[in-house]
Amino acid sequence: MPAMLKGWIDRIWLPGIAFRLAGPKVLQPLLTNIRSITVVTTYGSPRWLLWLVGWPDWRLFRRGIRTLCAPRCRLEWLALTNMDACTADARERFIGKVRRRLAAHR
Repeated sequence: MPAMLKGWIDRIWLPGIAFRLAGPKVLQPLLTNIRSITVVTTYGSPRWLLWLVGWPDWRLFRRGIRTLCAPRCRLEWLALTNMDACTADARERFIGKVRRRLAAHR
């Protein structure tokens, strides 16, 4: 995970803001107004390598961040893999996809 994103998560998703400790091993989500999270990311690695290492950033959002939001919070993951070797056309298609998906959230 990029250091800037890790720093943001550490500063923002804090006890008393994102969640409350309601007892031993009991987490009470406080961001229940968030019903949808969209992550836009690029990877230099190919998709097969990300699958092999278990998509750690996706798991962080899926199992960690999303659980602090509304009960059925939707996580949408828009990823361009193999960025180092993709063509300009592939990048343009990805940007178009991102624009369409984000426009749907307005």
